[in-house]
Amino acid sequence: MISSWLFSVVLAWALALTALELLKKFSPFNIPDRGHRVFGIKTEKARDALIAILRKGGLKPKLSFRSAPTKQTLFDDNVTVINYLDPEPLGLPATAMSLVVSDPEASARLAKKILFDYGYKSEIISDIIPTLPPNHFVILRCSEVFDGWVLAFRLPLFKMPKPQK
Repeated sequence: MISSWLFSVVLAWALALTALELLKKFSPFNIPDRGHRVFGIKTEKARDALIAILRKGGLKPKLSFRSAPTKQTLFDDNVTVINYLDPEPLGLPATAMSLVVSDPEASARLAKKILFDYGYKSEIISDIIPTLPPNHFVILRCSEVFDGWVLAFRLPLFKMPKPQK
């Protein structure tokens, strides 16, 4: 017969795992935060059309928000983001891969050095979103490597300011 102590431990563990799964499913934040794959869209109408297509494919919009100068929709897989950038600042594309790091500036400098070691020139852009404090979001642009997209380094979502709805 199972002791009540062992039963209590197993029950507590099961409840904790269930709570974590529910948190992952219903939280607007990635848990764990692994970054995003951001796909640029040319117009808001095109964004709406793509959202309708992705719904048919099983991806559901989870959260839409504005983070100047972007209008983004995060999907329920917690990785896919549709991004309307209006207008494109500094000639940057609306498509990006974001990596979650503890120090965006240092990570961008390291990535720039790695690209340089491979023979590529790149550019770090730190002030792309003027409403963010320094060292929260940094972009690395390298058109010789990234075909129509940029690499973004950012703090975890829980350390970022709350976006506008």
